[in-house]
Order: sequence, then C-alpha cells, then structure tokens
Amino acid sequence: NCVSLGNDIFLEHVLYNTSAMLQQLGVGLWEEAGRLAADPPAGWPRSAEIWNQLRSAGSPERPLSEADPVEGFDPDAFAQIIHNNIWNGDRSAIAENYAPGLPFEGTTERLFTGTEAYHAYVGELRAAFPDLRLQVDEVYWMGNDADGWLISTRWSAEGTHSGGGLYREPTGNACQIWGITQWRVKDGRIEQEWQLFNEFDLMMQIAKARRVRELPEL
Repeated sequence: NCVSLGNDIFLEHVLYNTSAMLQQLGVGLWEEAGRLAADPPAGWPRSAEIWNQLRSAGSPERPLSEADPVEGFDPDAFAQIIHNNIWNGDRSAIAENYAPGLPFEGTTERLFTGTEAYHAYVGELRAAFPDLRLQVDEVYWMGNDADGWLISTRWSAEGTHSGGGLYREPTGNACQIWGITQWRVKDGRIEQEWQLFNEFDLMMQIAKARRVRELPEL
C-alpha cells in the first residue's frame, strides 16, 4: 500500500511472501527460521517502539468512516466491521458478507475456495493464538456501487502463541503479526480475497522463543 500526493509517493507499506519464495527454492521454513533467529539480521527482533510505529504509520487518528461518514456503502466502515468481527472471535461475517464460492489466495501459497474453507483457515490461526487481537490500521479503496469496489486493508495484531497445531507446540510467546488484505466487493459481498501477512517473520519469532526456552540456564 502506498500514499501519494502530487504524483509523489511519500509513504509505502510492503509485504513479501517470503515463506512462499523459500519453499519454491526448496528451503525448509522451520529450519531457516531457526537459523535466522539464532543469528538475526540487523533490526530484528523489533523493539516495542518500532512495532508501535509500524502499526500507526499513516493511520488516521479516527477511522475515516467516523471522522467523515458517507451515505450508502462505506468501504472504510465495511472493512473495519468485518475485520473486527472475523479476526477478533465472532466470525459471523463470513456467512453474512462473503460469497459462498469465494476464491482465496494467501500467504505461503494458500489457495482455497468457499466460506467453509475460509472459516477453517481463520479457526486454525486463532487456535494457535487464542487471545489474538487485530486492529485495522488503514483502509484504501476505489470503485462505485455499479462496478463494485476494490478495498485494501492494512492491519496488525498481537497474540500469545499458547495453542498448538499450525505453528507446532505452543511457546507462550507474545507475537506480532501484520498484513494486508485486498477484496473485490459487489453489493456488500466479498467476491474474492487476497491476503499476505508476515508468516515467515512470525515463525522466526516462535523459533526464537523456542530456542530461548530450550537453552540451559547459565
């Protein structure tokens, strides 16, 4: 996502599908996450200050749907409500606002179709982080009611790795997750979703916590 003024981009948020790239190269994700966690690159792990800056950079003081409400379909309000509903524990919006045959493309080559699979995907992530709390950082959109809308949402979340399954045995580590979700929307229904989040970085956080836990006390 980027913000521009006068044809100049002055703020940009970029996510790379690092885990998918490593898989394509034949690199084991957990092995590489453990190696990098043991000998981390500069600036990793992030400080609390950097994390808070990442979450707030470019975010309006109040959601645009509150500060400048519009009549009719409001893309900002739509994105705020659905993200809060789905990722903070309710999930009723999946049945109400997603097309039954939704095609989904996500991080680490996730590909599936339909709301049942989407429900399972959300459940798998929340099982690993039962106390997950997601916030919407920024919403961008273009479109109209006749042609439909393209909506892009930048979000961030915090959660404790206290559940097993997707990311192996729980470590009890507080983790930082951020991502960008893009939708194609028509008549209040999400017809297609693309999503990326920092999955490989997340695996590094978990690998570091596991390494610290397993090291002998000095």
